[in-house]
Amino acid sequence: MLNGDQRAADGTDWAFTVFVANSAADLDGLFSDLWSAYAYQGGPLAIMTYKNGAWGNSRMNEVFRHETSHVFYAADEYNTSACYCAETSGYQTYQNINCDKTCGMSVACVMRTNVLSLCNQTRGMIGWGDFDADNLPDPIDILPDTALVPQTPNPTSASVLNYTGTATIPAKTNQNVYHYTCDVNIVRMSLVTWRVDGGMWNPATPLDGAFDGQLESFTFTTTPLLPGPHLIEAMASDRLGQFDSASPAQDWVTILAPPPGVPSGRSGVPLQVSKITSDGNTLGLNWDVATCGSTNHQLIYGGGSQLPAGPGGVYGLAGSACSLGGSGSFTWVNGINPSTDPRGFFWWLILATDGSGTEGSWGIDGQGLERQGTGPGGSSLLCASIAKNTVNACGL
Repeated sequence: MLNGDQRAADGTDWAFTVFVANSAADLDGLFSDLWSAYAYQGGPLAIMTYKNGAWGNSRMNEVFRHETSHVFYAADEYNTSACYCAETSGYQTYQNINCDKTCGMSVACVMRTNVLSLCNQTRGMIGWGDFDADNLPDPIDILPDTALVPQTPNPTSASVLNYTGTATIPAKTNQNVYHYTCDVNIVRMSLVTWRVDGGMWNPATPLDGAFDGQLESFTFTTTPLLPGPHLIEAMASDRLGQFDSASPAQDWVTILAPPPGVPSGRSGVPLQVSKITSDGNTLGLNWDVATCGSTNHQLIYGGGSQLPAGPGGVYGLAGSACSLGGSGSFTWVNGINPSTDPRGFFWWLILATDGSGTEGSWGIDGQGLERQGTGPGGSSLLCASIAKNTVNACGL
């Protein structure tokens, strides 16, 4: 708890405790086991006497350096220690071949003679090894990982896509054979970028406001995409400049082409209605085929009580008239009686359809919302329509 609180308070990556026993009145400056200093392999503490045994108070820095190395998993290398050639230690294990037992190396080192220099084996044990010589210490030499939430539905009629995903700083497996075998990585995220079809990388937006953690959620929105297949990629990078360029997150998505003959009708006057009979059972319908032409049209209608209060609601459908043709006019003998509806009126819409039964949109408002039918994508399911083109606004 003490070390953890101190580390958090000081904003450091690691913390450990050193106890220095007051041995000023002690003749030899040693503990009862005749040692003057020791540390637990992997921490969390080291213990020394103030007199520092045979090394003396003036050389406490040398012994402190040695014991600190133990806290970060370094093994002893001097001859009278318990070191042996096959011994391994460290977050990423290194063999103790600089042990002074004819192990193949004989290099002056802090763990062998308390000198200031570090041999390669000690560097590896304390986490400063660089096995692949890329100037990144072994424990943090690991690429970030990026994941995308796949686009649904896919294929989609939307041309602008919103994506979310996560970026993670992974941790290598802690291989030390002593204490505290948690897998850790002290690096933080720096950036997430995205692109479409191998184009320019663009910055994504962190959901929490900043890319500064080891697990970050992000989002981005594409520009309008043309119909056809597209490869969406996202790539995270950390503060060391490592990025997962070899395996960025990917999602293949297909943008559906607008159905033929269902162009936008938002700029025209899609439907005008006039009574042919005074009771309204026969109506004359005229719509703007110049901006909302198609291979065919259909009429759907419902009672006033079945009209949703606002865009986004679901229509209650009373019936339909199918195959109205593409001329832009139709005389409808409907046989309905508005007086039987609790709210006293009926509503109707002309929908442009393509040859496969795909309906045009029923009327998008300024915010891109529209009332919906009960079928796939908000289609009416009347006149054998099985889908709906949500991009186009015929049938306002």
